[in-house]
Amino acid sequence: SSLYSALLGGIISSSLAAVDFKDAEITTLKNIVEHDAGQGAAPAKMSEKIGENSKVTTAAASMAELTFGDSSITRIGANSVFSFQSKERLVKLDKGTALIHATPGNGGATVDCGGVTAAVSGSTFMASRSATGGAVFVLLESSGSLKVTTPGGQTVNILPGQAASTGTGPKSG
Repeated sequence: SSLYSALLGGIISSSLAAVDFKDAEITTLKNIVEHDAGQGAAPAKMSEKIGENSKVTTAAASMAELTFGDSSITRIGANSVFSFQSKERLVKLDKGTALIHATPGNGGATVDCGGVTAAVSGSTFMASRSATGGAVFVLLESSGSLKVTTPGGQTVNILPGQAASTGTGPKSG
């Protein structure tokens, strides 16, 4: 029975461990979307695999959807630049907007919008980074909260239906 307990314990602990993001697959494309894996930007293609540290860039009136191996989904809006790092489960939004659904039980994700980070698990939220460096996070649905941290170390937890913003917002004109 101790062997059974050890096997069961191993199965339970491995299922609770964070799953690496590994590759993402492009599952939706609209208009002009480019993928740069380090050899220069090229038009992205449906079902193309995107590796960590590759950049996905969308133009005006364009969007892309990426589906990760753990079933997490990221939709990248118009005029955005997006990349990710696998082991850290870190999503980087250099500019633009992304809608992220982090599948429950897979370790969540951390989104970096120019030094402002948001850590989340099992949630659907939106992150936006303006051209002037401001960041906005909106938690759409979750069983918990979204922890937003500024470069200075200030932290705020927001609940579903709430938003947090930092820095300067978009300039009108």
